[in-house]
Amino acid sequence: LLESALDTAREAGDRWGEAAALSTRAMLAHIREDMTALEDDARRGARLFGALGDDWGVLQATDWLIGLADLAGDHAEAERLTRVGLRIAEDLGLWPDVAGRLGWLAWTSVQTGEYARAREYAEQARRLDAEHGDHAGKTFATISLAFADRREGRLDPAEEGLLSLLESARSH
Repeated sequence: LLESALDTAREAGDRWGEAAALSTRAMLAHIREDMTALEDDARRGARLFGALGDDWGVLQATDWLIGLADLAGDHAEAERLTRVGLRIAEDLGLWPDVAGRLGWLAWTSVQTGEYARAREYAEQARRLDAEHGDHAGKTFATISLAFADRREGRLDPAEEGLLSLLESARSH
């Protein structure tokens, strides 16, 4: 179905539709951990959105490039791409995306052993959630915070954070 949508967009000369289909394919490649398809589709989608001047689209496609860098263990690239996306999201006033990028910065900080930094980013994302109601950003931030706590041997706060997510999921 997605391949059909991509072909239809290409045939119609719908570059935005093509970029959106590529970004969606990148998401599916991320789920499959197909690094080659993930890189190809995310980069092509981001380039097309960029050529169209669609910063929102660039932000969406770049999210999958962050995921690629994370899967590859390239934490410096993940952080660089996250900071680029953070600026775009802030400029566009897309607070759920800002919270999501802060969550990525928290996660990347956990991966590099910078737990205090991870906490700072996670708390910023959680504050944005409280202000704007972005539950996805809060979830990612809470998971990152729990990983930071666990890796520092702070098991009670890690458990409390994860249990709060479980309770929240049950109530929705």
